[in-house]
Amino acid sequence: MFARHRSTINKVSAYGLLLLAVMLLQTTFMHHLAIRDVKPSLLVVSVVCVALFSDYRTGTVFGGILGLLCDVSSAAVFGYYTLMLMLIGFCVGVLSDAAIRRSLPSALLVYFCAYAAYFVILILTSVVVVGNFSVLPYRLRVTFFEMLYSLLFLPVLYFAAKKISALLASLDRR
Repeated sequence: MFARHRSTINKVSAYGLLLLAVMLLQTTFMHHLAIRDVKPSLLVVSVVCVALFSDYRTGTVFGGILGLLCDVSSAAVFGYYTLMLMLIGFCVGVLSDAAIRRSLPSALLVYFCAYAAYFVILILTSVVVVGNFSVLPYRLRVTFFEMLYSLLFLPVLYFAAKKISALLASLDRR
């Protein structure tokens, strides 16, 4: 019984530190790397990597908390990032449990699929909900290049999530 609680505490601590690091980097440092209105986003990358190496519950909770922190710190419609990142964490976690190998090429493929879903929902919310068609070409361009720019951080977060997963597995075996 105590071992299970210790395992949960270890998991919350490890992923909590990663979440804190991602959020701090995203809100304080990433805007310095902006190139012509395009700055990298660690949000989707980190949720994909965490969900790939954990179960759907962990991916969903990680995405939800990261999204909530982003919603609080941004001017976007409240709940947008929370819902979006929770959905990505859930889907990647389910796929990870069922069908995907936990490899860098798989992470790359899942990242592109997750960003495509993010892209479609971004367009739907911009155009359908807000009704602002004039910014669509600009948002399409910025989001596409944001996806490519953020891809540079995928290997770093992939190996960080892989290391956390291996560390948690070794602690569980004790």
